[in-house]
Amino acid sequence: MSYEIPEPYVWDDTFRTTYDNIDTDHKAIFECIFNCDKDRRNVPLINKLYEVTADHFKNEEVRRVYIVERV
Repeated sequence: MSYEIPEPYVWDDTFRTTYDNIDTDHKAIFECIFNCDKDRRNVPLINKLYEVTADHFKNEEVRRVYIVERV
């Protein structure tokens, strides 16, 4: 199964999950990647991408632990 990749590589509904908070995180990551691509030497933008991505995976891990504990 393959999916068409949007050009430019930006968020669209094909990336939606069933979790609004995860979608919000993913939208922020896409935005950061898009911004970094426009200015690849901009250290503050790269740091923002790192921060947003790290926060996303930290939050995702917390959500996963919460779900597992409830099962």
